[in-house]
Amino acid sequence: MVTKNRTPDYLEIFIQDCRFRNLSEKTLKDYSWHLTALNKELGDWQTIDKSGVKSLVLRLMDKGLSPASANHYIRAAKAFYSFLVREGYLENNPMAGLQLVNMPRKLKPVLEPKQISKMLSSIPDTCFYKIRDKVMILILWDTAIRLKELLNIQFDDLDLKMGTVKITGKGNKDRIVPLGRKTIRELIKYLKHRGDNHSPLLFSTKDGVKIMQRNFQRTIAKYGQKIGVKVSPHLIRHSAATFLAKSEMPAQHIQILLGHSSLNTTQRYINQIVNQQGLQISHRRLSPGDRI
Repeated sequence: MVTKNRTPDYLEIFIQDCRFRNLSEKTLKDYSWHLTALNKELGDWQTIDKSGVKSLVLRLMDKGLSPASANHYIRAAKAFYSFLVREGYLENNPMAGLQLVNMPRKLKPVLEPKQISKMLSSIPDTCFYKIRDKVMILILWDTAIRLKELLNIQFDDLDLKMGTVKITGKGNKDRIVPLGRKTIRELIKYLKHRGDNHSPLLFSTKDGVKIMQRNFQRTIAKYGQKIGVKVSPHLIRHSAATFLAKSEMPAQHIQILLGHSSLNTTQRYINQIVNQQGLQISHRRLSPGDRI
């Protein structure tokens, strides 16, 4: 039951609130798309209920929608109706108690250091773009930062003397990330070829134009294809974090590198890695069978 005497555009107000809370544009687009789809399929916001969302999700999954994609609808609905109740547009939350679709546990693939090394070695230092691409991939691997964070690094964020770079992450929160010696050497080589292109960004086209995420994703995929490996920026981030977790880097340090706002998030991430790969590593080191 609506408690106010007007019928505003609930979706527009919700998205405006999300912008006020500084949620990412990707999240805004995701919420908007899925909520519009729910409204189209199930009718007016005031009449949509939990059973309707469940029925829609089941129909879509019967047509091949993955559990992960199904959960986008559910997360959007839960966030939207929680907002309506919080702001007083609804008295009761029709999505209260709505659970996410259970996700089948799959072992996430990871890239090994030798595969990253092979890919980097396959990129010749023949021109500005090759040198730039190589150091960008190396930074992704060395720091486990997000692609968006990499593309937004300002020239002034780099401190070669201290061997660090300032990263602006989600919610415009800054963190200082260290760079390895090899990464610093490649950066120095890149900066010589970059020259002064009048761009405030550390990485751009030769003319100083910002690199688009989708373009660089395609670039990385092509380099991976050359060595027969499927590669993406997120996979590099996940693989680097896995390598650090397996090497027993403290959780607090991994949290800073990954830019997680909560240590609990990092701990869950590390636990997932340990559950997936740590058992084999531990058993190899402590095998009872090898002690007899």
